[in-house]
Amino acid sequence: MYLKKALRGISIVFVITIFASIAAYLFRLVLARNLTVAEYGLFYAFYAFFSIFMIFTDLGLMQAVSKHIVDFKIEKRKRDIKSIIVYSFYFQTAVSIIISIILFILSPYLLPKIFHITDTTSFIIMSLWFITVPITMFFTNLFLGFQKPALNSSMELLRQISAIAFTLLFLYLHIGRISPFLAYLSMNITLLVVYFPFIKIIFPEFFKIKTKFDPILFKKIFKYGFYIAITSMIGLVLTQTDTLMLTYFKGLESVGIYQAALPIATLVTYFIPVLFAVAYPMISELYKKKKKSTLNQGIVLIQKYFFIASALITIILFLFPELLINILFGQKYLGAVTVLKVLSVAMLFSTITSINNMITSATGHTKHFVKIMIYAAVMNIILNFILIPKYDIVGAAVATMISVIFSAILSTQLLKKILDINSPIRQWAITSVAAFLTIISGIVIQKIYIGSGIIYFGCLAAISILTYIIILFLCKIINLKEIMSYITQMRN
Repeated sequence: MYLKKALRGISIVFVITIFASIAAYLFRLVLARNLTVAEYGLFYAFYAFFSIFMIFTDLGLMQAVSKHIVDFKIEKRKRDIKSIIVYSFYFQTAVSIIISIILFILSPYLLPKIFHITDTTSFIIMSLWFITVPITMFFTNLFLGFQKPALNSSMELLRQISAIAFTLLFLYLHIGRISPFLAYLSMNITLLVVYFPFIKIIFPEFFKIKTKFDPILFKKIFKYGFYIAITSMIGLVLTQTDTLMLTYFKGLESVGIYQAALPIATLVTYFIPVLFAVAYPMISELYKKKKKSTLNQGIVLIQKYFFIASALITIILFLFPELLINILFGQKYLGAVTVLKVLSVAMLFSTITSINNMITSATGHTKHFVKIMIYAAVMNIILNFILIPKYDIVGAAVATMISVIFSAILSTQLLKKILDINSPIRQWAITSVAAFLTIISGIVIQKIYIGSGIIYFGCLAAISILTYIIILFLCKIINLKEIMSYITQMRN
């Protein structure tokens, strides 16, 4: 039952996520084609900066609240469900307002020192956007808690479509470089208008039940969320520190080039949000009901096949970096080619860490994961300090890759220790070798048969994908019978 439910959920969310990802890259394409490299870099430098403070707004409540909604649904505690949703939203909104005010006051000192600019207009708009972030957190709590992964994923699609539409509108009105900032502010308001009616559809008693503030309950939720918050904070250090340190050491031009490679590289982790939306509440439910055998079987299945899929994307990114960057961002961003190759490898191992993090969080073992993330974050900061001044954007990418591989190894060991899960390390190793051999063969073909155009690259990509799949079949990492059994379960 759980496998069937998971496969169907993943299929639906996967389709929605495809369109959301396409929209996300179209948004970046609009920015790259209409802004200078420095202006493009400034937007994502600001986004990285505010993302660091987002963790103080959330404090792990998104995952903590959605997990407890699952538990309370089993126990039929509807009043408590509404209470934790509403009061967590109040808390998150209050914190976001306070942080925005503090950052606004400090902006005359922060902007020249960190971002090397003096105009505060964009920063003020971004501060206002930050106040609207709890809107998305509210609906994420609701949709994940009530196991509505398709609705949750659709929010990202609407966000990206809104960002594109508003950006194009503001560019058409000749507002210029602040257009994406105004678009981000507008998109969360759009989410509120569109998804507000779903509150009653998903939770019919929401507007009838009175809330009750239970200090003991909220202490329990905040305690659970505390370790998630620390993990998330450290995760932000791993993902955003490179951008901020590039801003400080090298300037907005380097950030702009780096931010051309980074979003393409994250295609490797493309399946993780899909997995999280569907699997997180199910893992939490299975663990709550003590169905250990079903849980362990599902986790190993997830670890194996999501790594296989992520490795396939890594192959494509490693073989065609120039083509992808040129199509999405243009020739002025081709300096990101080497960075894209390095980051694609980093993101492959990031899938392992992300899956392990999801599992420990859903089963209530987040505090054990915190130490690993602290070690990885400290390593990342130190490596950035060493490598960025000398090697610029490539140094930032290498620092990220080393830190991510380190955290993947330790988190896999942790999963074995606390949940007695034997991760498919042998399958990962063979899959990695298969990916490596496929990349080598692809490079050799490119050297022998030099060409250009969509047909040439399409044929080369098809040959590479076929080579990778054949190697996996020959090594018995995947087999047709196993795949067909999952397809049958999904259809039934």
